[in-house]
Amino acid sequence: MFKNSVVKKPEPTTVPMTPLIDRVKNSEAMVLAFTADHSLSFALTPHLIDLVKALSHDKKAVDEMSVDRTSASYKLTYGVAKTVTESLVSHLKDNYFSLNMDEATSSNINRVVTVLASYFSPEEKQVVVHHLESFSVTKVNSESMYNGLVQLFDKHDLPWNNLMSILMDSCAVMRGSKSGLETRIRTNKAPHLLDIDGDSCHHAHNACKTFCKPFKSFVEGLFSDVHNDFKWSTDQREHLQDICMMIGVKYTVPQRYVPHRWLSVYDVCLDTLRMWDAYTIFYHSFVPASMQTAYMPLIKDLYRKYELSDTNRSSIKQIQTHLQQKNKTMTSDGKAHKARIVEKLCYVQKKTLLILNLYAAVLPMLKKYVMLFQAKEPLMHKLHEQQTELLKDFMSCFVKPEIISDAKSSRKLKEIDVGNSKCQLDGDSIFLGARNRKLLKEVKGDKLAVEFISQTTEAYIACARILQKKMPINSALLKSIAAIDPLCAGHNVTLKYMLKLPSCVTNVLAGDEVDRFDLEARKFQSDDKLPDCENKRIDSWWAEVEDGQKYPMMVKLIKPLLSCFHGPQVESSFNVMGDIIDAKSSSTRIDTLSAIQTVKYELRSKGKTAIQYYFHKDPLHDVVDPALVKNLTRSYKAYEENKQGEREAVETKRVEMGVEPRAEKLVTKKKQKNFPCRLPRRLDMTIKSRCHRQTNM
Repeated sequence: MFKNSVVKKPEPTTVPMTPLIDRVKNSEAMVLAFTADHSLSFALTPHLIDLVKALSHDKKAVDEMSVDRTSASYKLTYGVAKTVTESLVSHLKDNYFSLNMDEATSSNINRVVTVLASYFSPEEKQVVVHHLESFSVTKVNSESMYNGLVQLFDKHDLPWNNLMSILMDSCAVMRGSKSGLETRIRTNKAPHLLDIDGDSCHHAHNACKTFCKPFKSFVEGLFSDVHNDFKWSTDQREHLQDICMMIGVKYTVPQRYVPHRWLSVYDVCLDTLRMWDAYTIFYHSFVPASMQTAYMPLIKDLYRKYELSDTNRSSIKQIQTHLQQKNKTMTSDGKAHKARIVEKLCYVQKKTLLILNLYAAVLPMLKKYVMLFQAKEPLMHKLHEQQTELLKDFMSCFVKPEIISDAKSSRKLKEIDVGNSKCQLDGDSIFLGARNRKLLKEVKGDKLAVEFISQTTEAYIACARILQKKMPINSALLKSIAAIDPLCAGHNVTLKYMLKLPSCVTNVLAGDEVDRFDLEARKFQSDDKLPDCENKRIDSWWAEVEDGQKYPMMVKLIKPLLSCFHGPQVESSFNVMGDIIDAKSSSTRIDTLSAIQTVKYELRSKGKTAIQYYFHKDPLHDVVDPALVKNLTRSYKAYEENKQGEREAVETKRVEMGVEPRAEKLVTKKKQKNFPCRLPRRLDMTIKSRCHRQTNM
């Protein structure tokens, strides 16, 4: 009886496992949907996956992690960035360093001053660049920037004696001889500050603008007109793309000419020449009907040049017909815009090509110089050589060779009277570029040829004078720094200039260290066992010399010199600022921006991504930086203290201005938008009475 009443337990059912490939695809879908949901760039997708993989090593820590929008800001500022800054400041206190600083206006109309610091890192065995801080100023003048820099040094207790040089642009605010920022610092804080002159890349860029000035923005206007013509017109871009495809030219959207961007005129010039034939075919559609026949041979020559088939020609004809129909419906401004382009592409084509070819032939000298000194590795030892070479190369385009050869010194090179016709080559001998020689043969004796030669000579003279005036090729300091180049070792002239270094750099060696440097410099010139310098950065090479311990005083003096900035690296930080502060994040605080820049430069100096920098193979046993843990833990407290300080500053200002505190709170912008729309009482009653009468009718 009891035996039959026993209930059998149901057998456990096995739930089938989801195949790995299905789970992988679901994870991919999650990442891609997250990217789309938050409007992220697809370029972030692989980095997002790498981040997920790295975080998955410590699932328990991830489960405990919680970061919202506000905490992300203050944890980055008072946690991560503060840890990096503390480490940087400790290095700057122990090592000689240089600064690169400049000012720019952010998208939310704040004047932001950014300060970069460079020093020889004992750990990395090379010069590294870090972001020290960004701060805002109400008014951009030398006094406000000087006060901001002094507050920065006082805040971090940085020694002024460790400051070697400051690279800034050459405007009066920065380098004015009477009250400029550099003059104030040298007078009040750092009398030993090296005078490496202003930013020579800016000098080269300004020389380029001077060279282009005699041509009265003729092709620059064409660049802007073509760019704007295609900027908002999708059908025109499609037609141009089809034409490029038929003639075998790589299609790209017409570049934008930006006057303040490094030699932008040269870059856009090359792009315009590459697309010239495509532009000519395209804009032939906008030539007036009465002149179409006159310029048709120009188009037929291009057909033969690219061996276009009848089908290609028919397709181009259809494009031109469509554009001609569009031309009829354009506004007067649009027609005037097209007319300016057609004039330079067709009516005065040779004049346009002469200027474009000249820019393409001459400006590479200036572009090469700018690109060289925008490099991240130290090149202070190359400054004098490259500046002298640039000036000589440029002069050789229009100055007689014997005049340049007779200038044996830098001083004599600067004193050449480039405006004197006796020093100049004749019009047939000046450098114009191979393409222009061919074009000038076609217009020989014409007014166009005479005018072009005259403008070119004027451009050469004006540009050479700028280079003579601005490039510090006569600087004793730069000549002496050139002697630290290992390729120059073993020469009497090298020894002569190297022995002058202690008198130029007065804050590094003291007492008998100068005599020891003198002796080491002499032994150095005849040392045949120096490390190989081929394909090595100069800072890495001197790190090897330091490891040999043969020339301690030379290394002690030369490492601070290697930290000097030679190019405007701070410019790239302003590009990043534009990416951070945009229309969607216009309320971003300056300290948050500064924190982001600090972290970016720290990762760049280590040559690592954020994942590589913070990844631990063994999360349970690998030690986390105690300073990082401490700062992240205290970040909220620091954030609140900063807010309280800002409130007290506002309250102090209110008292100083005699403003009485209000009983009610001020209406915020957000609450104002949420207020219901209320009509004035009289208008509201009028509307109600009219509605009542209509209802009764």
